[in-house]
Amino acid sequence: MCEGRVSDEQLPRHRARGVYALVIQMARAQLLSVGRLGPQLMPVGVYVYVGSAMGASSQNLHGRIQRHLSGAKRTHWHIDAILAAPNVAVRSVVYAEASRRLECQLAHKLLSNPSSTVPVQGLGASDCREGCRSHLLLFPQLHVEGVEQAVSAAFKALELSPTIIRA
Repeated sequence: MCEGRVSDEQLPRHRARGVYALVIQMARAQLLSVGRLGPQLMPVGVYVYVGSAMGASSQNLHGRIQRHLSGAKRTHWHIDAILAAPNVAVRSVVYAEASRRLECQLAHKLLSNPSSTVPVQGLGASDCREGCRSHLLLFPQLHVEGVEQAVSAAFKALELSPTIIRA
C-alpha cells in the first residue's frame, strides 16, 4: 500500500469526476482470494486497475483515489483484496477529469497494447456493460515507468489530459 505518502493537495479537487488508473506493483507471485472470483494466482509484475469516479463525495475522483491509497478499509471491490495483499504497492495513480464514464474505453485501449495481458477474467468488470474482459491488466515485461507511459498514452489517445500522482 502507500498509506500516508500522498498529500491531500496532490489529489484531484474534491468535486472532480472522471477516470483513473492505479499502477500497482506485485513483488511476489501469490494466490489471492478475490471475492466471488475465488482464488486467483497473481504473477509478479506491474498491474493497472482502471476505474471511474462519477459520483459525489467519496464517489468522486478525490474520494475514490484516497480510498484506494488508504490501508484501513473494508473489502468492497475486487481491487480491495489485491491492494490488501502483502508485497503489493500502488506506485502511482493516473487520472483525468471527464464528464462521462470512460473506464471501459481506457481498459480497451490498454488491452490493445501488446505488452498487456488479462491476469483474471472479469476482475473489476463484473458490472461492465461493454464486454470488458477485465479492468485489471498485467504488464509482465515492463517496469513501473514504462507502464506509466503506456497508461498516459492511452489517456491521450482518448483525448484526455492525464495527471500522474506518484505514491
